[in-house]
Amino acid sequence: AVVSTQSTGIKGKEDALLSPADDIDDLKAYSIEEAKQKREYEKMLKTAEDKKVKVRKTIATLRSKFKKLRVKNKELPTHLALSAKDFEMDPLMESIIAGEVTEKKDLLKRQLAWDSEKARLQLAKLRKRFKDVVATDRVVLHAIETDHT
Repeated sequence: AVVSTQSTGIKGKEDALLSPADDIDDLKAYSIEEAKQKREYEKMLKTAEDKKVKVRKTIATLRSKFKKLRVKNKELPTHLALSAKDFEMDPLMESIIAGEVTEKKDLLKRQLAWDSEKARLQLAKLRKRFKDVVATDRVVLHAIETDHT
């Protein structure tokens, strides 16, 4: 059964359905998923940067307070003032922090070594798959510009 579009009154809708869709011609334009991922990545970076700024402000505040304490300590009479050694970090705490830093460095070295080895193996596989298969023998031509042609 053929239905006439005039009788149903959907001619405008059918024309809209058959008209070519607008498409993005720019190759550098982001797809919807890429744009979403970029927004999430930028949001994550902004959050990390805000946290860094907050920590830097806290550190700056603590440093200024520490400097003020040292100045006040110098103004005190010698029998009431603390020695310079009293302002140093606890040696046990310092060794704990140094150990944590060493552990983090070792972990990072292991991760980088693993990534490096993974990349080396991937390159070797690609070479084996694509380059080594194209085995050619060296051919030297001596008769191109001679009388033998």
